Amino acid sequence: MICIVEHFRIQRSLLFAIGVWPYNQSKYVRFQYSLFLVVTNSFIIFQLTPFITSVCTVNLIIKLLSTIVFSLVCVIHQISFWINTDVVIAVCCVFIVTLMPIYPRILSTFLLVNISRPLYNMQFVTEYFIDKEKNFYLILLHTYAFFYIAIITLVGGGMMVYAYLKHVCGLFSIASYRIEQSMILNIYENTDLRNKMIEKKIRLAVDVHRTAIELSDLFTSSFNGTYFCLMVVAVLCLCFNLYEVLETALLRDKVEEFLLHLIFASAVLLYSFLANTSGEEIIEHYNNMFSTAYNVQWYMAPIRVQKLILFLLQRSCKMYGLKTGGLFIASLEGFASLCTASVSYFTVIYSVQK
Repeated sequence: MICIVEHFRIQRSLLFAIGVWPYNQSKYVRFQYSLFLVVTNSFIIFQLTPFITSVCTVNLIIKLLSTIVFSLVCVIHQISFWINTDVVIAVCCVFIVTLMPIYPRILSTFLLVNISRPLYNMQFVTEYFIDKEKNFYLILLHTYAFFYIAIITLVGGGMMVYAYLKHVCGLFSIASYRIEQSMILNIYENTDLRNKMIEKKIRLAVDVHRTAIELSDLFTSSFNGTYFCLMVVAVLCLCFNLYEVLETALLRDKVEEFLLHLIFASAVLLYSFLANTSGEEIIEHYNNMFSTAYNVQWYMAPIRVQKLILFLLQRSCKMYGLKTGGLFIASLEGFASLCTASVSYFTVIYSVQK
């Protein structure tokens, strides 16, 4: 176990920082996770309060939802790892978003620039029922706490899932290699000995293949509910943020909002692409084993081994992949479907508004 954990040092550091690393779940770690969960959920609540205090127009609703659904993506991802406990571009994006609310103060203080816009400049629309100017840094601290917890959750959790699926792909590759090597015969060996060796290697390959399927099924069964919710929220997040990107693209006084929504949309696209790419790799490695079994010299194997290979080939008739919600299969085709759905909803909203 120690050897395995050593290969997940980065993932361990990130997930341990937010209290969702599955090992060493002490009382302090549980308190740490509970505290971070309160921070993230309270931030979402304060994004919902403007619905009570403000006049709800369609533009305001879309603006609020564009940030709320992204927050939900992060929270669902955080909860999904807690339930199952029994990087240059990202850094640049974090740095840009971090400076957005405070750069007017930096310019006015250090560069002696007279800025006419209010110093309270937050791109997240929230309502704390307190004086925003007097409590600017307190609100900013809450926002940054949520933002960095969300980033660590997405990056750490994503890297952990990616590494897990890479290990599953490795098991499929090992099974394919063993099938290929099983038919490499030594003509100087006894026929019975050769047959026993072939049968042993084929059975080991089948065992590895079965283990890989069990691991991938364990992953889909564990994360099925939360990842289905994550997929739905991600589609809505991309839809609303695309609308906000288009609305603020040509307005010079809303550059910060444009960058914020562009980062949100890009983050959802990147995360969805990487997740579906991993699913595509699972499908390719799964199918590669059957191609290998079909191309080996199976006719030189004993009858029992031929029946075993035939059983493997029969399984290849059934498609396999990481299925979410019983409907969606993670693949590049699935990624294209998600993008198409988001763009379709965005088009409908934009056409209705205009």
